[in-house]
Amino acid sequence: MIISVVGMPQSGSTMLFNIISELFNIHNVEYESCLFGPKTHNRVLSFNDLKLRSKNNLFLVKEHHYQADLESISGFVIVSKRKIKDSIAS
Repeated sequence: MIISVVGMPQSGSTMLFNIISELFNIHNVEYESCLFGPKTHNRVLSFNDLKLRSKNNLFLVKEHHYQADLESISGFVIVSKRKIKDSIAS
């Protein structure tokens, strides 16, 4: 299963990702975490690799931009939002 945490930069998505990760650690839930991207590289997994590896594992995925293909393979998508006005001001 894949749990995806998505949201524009500076919207709190990294904080949500870290909270979920810590909850998994506290409750001894085995999982893998990664970033989502067009090509597999270091801690970044592409669509095909993520889909293949997540068949028997729980994955916690972080992405800053909405990706329809990521949503299509995710069991849960957690979205953080921020007003665009606040983003421009920061």
